[in-house]
Amino acid sequence: MGTPGQLERFLRRFTEGEPKWGAMAMTEPQAGSDTSNIQTTATFDEESNEWVLNGQKIFCTSGSLALQESDGLIVVWATVNKAAGRAGMKPFVVEAGTPGATIVKVEEKLGIRASDTASIIFDNCRIPAENILGDVEAKSGAGSKGFKGAMKTFDATRPIVAASAIGIGRAAFEFTRDTLAKEGVRMEYGKPRWQLTTVQADLLEMEARAHPVEQAHGHVVAHAIGEVAQ
Repeated sequence: MGTPGQLERFLRRFTEGEPKWGAMAMTEPQAGSDTSNIQTTATFDEESNEWVLNGQKIFCTSGSLALQESDGLIVVWATVNKAAGRAGMKPFVVEAGTPGATIVKVEEKLGIRASDTASIIFDNCRIPAENILGDVEAKSGAGSKGFKGAMKTFDATRPIVAASAIGIGRAAFEFTRDTLAKEGVRMEYGKPRWQLTTVQADLLEMEARAHPVEQAHGHVVAHAIGEVAQ
């Protein structure tokens, strides 16, 4: 998504000195998977040759680690031209310590607690003109590489998220099955439902519902691997 020069400039820090974090800020209170509805704006200030970001991002994985707890960076998706729709959405690099970028909340979650999930406010956050990823024509909102790049990133991570959910479901099923077995309630395959207890029938149905989901996920992953190989 970035130019060779940008990749060299921004990624070098991750190979030097203390460990650093990177993050991506896409989701907003009113825009989750509907990324075309992003309200965070990026206005170009020709006098100072800077981009000015204003808006709010939520559920930003590693956001606090990238901006506050390391000399990292975050890729922020913002709209440069609302009239251009998806084509007006572009990625910007905000580096740690940039004034106007403030972590306002780190979520307290029931699960995945080791994952830093932050909310960020951008209030007249000024970044250099060269911190917009991609070509210079992006200033006008021309082209749709920014949006396509975002979707490509999401497509690459969705199978991983699905795998986590499937794994949790499988673990919950196996835990329940093993716990019931210790109490004398065992899975009995090949019997009609009316010969099973309610608990046995429910457990078998749980397993039956899980199988097609696991198979579908395997197909999706195989397809994704094939695309990467090409």
